[in-house]
Amino acid sequence: MRIVPRSHTCPSCLTELGRIRAAPDPHYGLPVVVCPSCSLPTVRQRHPDIEFWRRFRRVHSAIRGVVLRIGLTIGGAALIALFVMVSDDMFTIHGQFSPEYPFTTGDPQLAMGALMLLGTCVLLMMSVVLLYRHRSIFFAITIMLGLTLLILTIDYTFVWIERTMAQLFAFLSDTRYPRRSEMMGRFIRFAFIGSCSLLGVVPALLLGGIVDRSDRRRFRRLLNKRRKQRRIHD
Repeated sequence: MRIVPRSHTCPSCLTELGRIRAAPDPHYGLPVVVCPSCSLPTVRQRHPDIEFWRRFRRVHSAIRGVVLRIGLTIGGAALIALFVMVSDDMFTIHGQFSPEYPFTTGDPQLAMGALMLLGTCVLLMMSVVLLYRHRSIFFAITIMLGLTLLILTIDYTFVWIERTMAQLFAFLSDTRYPRRSEMMGRFIRFAFIGSCSLLGVVPALLLGGIVDRSDRRRFRRLLNKRRKQRRIHD
C-alpha cells in the first residue's frame, strides 16, 4: 500500500510542498518548509478540524477510561460486599464460621454456589488489578478491599446514627444495634472472601505482561509507519 502525503502548496508559486520534510525553526520550533522554486519559507500547519477531532478523541478516551475504572471498582466492591452479606448460611454451621462447610456437606448445589461466589470475586479482583496496573498492585488491592469494607459498614453506621439521634432528640427508634456475633461473622467472612479474591492477582500479572508486550509491538508498528512516512516526505 502506497502512502500519499497531504497536499501543501506554496502560497507564492503554488508549488507542491507535501513531499518536502518540514525543518523546525531554530528560534520558535515551528515546522518551516522552504519552497524550492521561489525560496519562500512557509509554516506547515495542520487543519483546525484535524486538531479538533484529535483533541476530542484524546478527551473521550480519557473520560471513558476514568468512567470504566470508577464504575468497575465501585460495582466490584459492591458485589463482593453483597456476597459477604448473603453468605452467612453458606459458610456458617451451628453459629461457627466454617469455610469448608459447603464442600463437606455432600450438596453439589451448595458447593457449586460457593465456587461460583469465590470465582466471581477472583475475576473482579483480576479486572481491577488489570485496570490499575499502570499505578501499582497494592493501590488496586487497597482501593478494592477498602471500598468493600466501607460498603459493609454502611448499615452499621446508619444504625449508630439513628440510635444516637434518638437519644439526643428523645424519640423512639425501632432499630437495634447489631449483635457482636453478627459483626464478627461478617468481618470474618470479609477476610476469607477478600483473601480468596487475591488469587486474581496472579492471572492479572500474567495478562498484564501479555497486554504490555502487545502495546509495545503496536508502538513499534506505529513508529515504523511514521518513519516510512518521513522517508516519503524526504
